[in-house]
Amino acid sequence: SLGAGRDEYRFEDGSGLSRLTLASPSMTVGLLRALYASPHRDVWLGLMPVGGEDGTLSFRFKTKGKGEIFAKTGTLSNTGSLSGYARVPQGGMVAFSVMVNNVNAPAGAIREFIDKLVLLILEM
Repeated sequence: SLGAGRDEYRFEDGSGLSRLTLASPSMTVGLLRALYASPHRDVWLGLMPVGGEDGTLSFRFKTKGKGEIFAKTGTLSNTGSLSGYARVPQGGMVAFSVMVNNVNAPAGAIREFIDKLVLLILEM
């Protein structure tokens, strides 16, 4: 068990496109921590886009955070999310999840806001 309470998630369909499907950042971080602690950690990390290098993060974190952010994105109208791991200067990884909902802003502005928050983790 990941210790997630029933109030931390709701799965309406398997695609994740339903606005009725919900997951809290704390539940997502719990899942990320469990996956990182699993014997399949390297396989799991290999599936994650890397900041400034590939996948949905190839054009994000091009300088600061390049090669240090391993995360999955999520985007629908007026929302944005980024959940994954940040390699911190003192060594190791920090699991994080940033979810922004119901924002009347362009997708680029939402991404920029999320990226600034995630980069703060690297300064911890």
